[in-house]
Amino acid sequence: MMSRFRGMRPSKFYLSFKESEFRNNRSGQDLYHMVMKLCRENPPSES
Repeated sequence: MMSRFRGMRPSKFYLSFKESEFRNNRSGQDLYHMVMKLCRENPPSES
């Protein structure tokens, strides 16, 4: 059974928006390799 989508937390909106922008601006490109390269060059910080 599917649950109803009730929106997202305001704190997650900016991240979701930027992800959509990233995907839209790079349509047709291999995103997996691009993201892996970005993660190697700028490892996520542990907070």
